[in-house]
Amino acid sequence: MRLPRIVCVVLVFVLAACAPSKDRVGTMQVTTHSAVISSVSGHKTYAFEATAPTPDGTVQWADAPQTLAIIRERIEGEMRARGYVLDPDPELLVRISLGVKKVLEEPKGMAAQHGAPSMTNDVTELHIDVFDRSNGGHLFHGSASDELHHREPDPDRIAKQVRLIMEPVPPTSR
Repeated sequence: MRLPRIVCVVLVFVLAACAPSKDRVGTMQVTTHSAVISSVSGHKTYAFEATAPTPDGTVQWADAPQTLAIIRERIEGEMRARGYVLDPDPELLVRISLGVKKVLEEPKGMAAQHGAPSMTNDVTELHIDVFDRSNGGHLFHGSASDELHHREPDPDRIAKQVRLIMEPVPPTSR
């Protein structure tokens, strides 16, 4: 009689550990790259590009303007923490690209063997690029994507994406 109770307790803990949380990356994928990221530190001021285009193959959703405001605020915090100053006549230009796209998910494993149908899912795409305003040089690119599973984009998860994308940006040396 005690064995099933122990099995149930263990099963509850295993399922709780698998549940997504805001502290976990889960389905979120973040990538950054730049051959010249260290040259960002030679600048002091930055500004945001006036428009925020959507990444290729994506569209904006109804709450995108509010989400963009959250992203800008988070980027400002990350840049301020590294010693950069928001300025109307900047040395660096930050471009934010945000959108949602539908992706086709093919069944895998046993589901595929049993003929499970393909399903569509929405995925957010966030791109952050940093350019040298004086010569237009592309200094940094970071992107994040996250599966939505038929829910609205979560501002807390997007804030985490911004933090992870901005992690490699060095502090200003000026």
